[in-house]
Amino acid sequence: QRINDEVRTDDEMAILENQPGLVPRPPIVTVMGHVDHGKTSLLDALRNTTVAAGEDGGITQSVGAFSFNLNGDMTVFLDT
Repeated sequence: QRINDEVRTDDEMAILENQPGLVPRPPIVTVMGHVDHGKTSLLDALRNTTVAAGEDGGITQSVGAFSFNLNGDMTVFLDT
């Protein structure tokens, strides 16, 4: 079956049907990898920012998060 254009298995549908108070939430994408491999630069390109340019040595000093709207659906990105 489809919910919000997503295909759900029978097991997932049974869980959803038995808990009518559930509210859909956006997926969370965690960007992980080795230091200085372009994670923040990739996210900068998505959000049209220059966060990486302001980081000490180009290395992210803290965890960041932002929401991105793509075709009306929100996605949350975590930058580690």
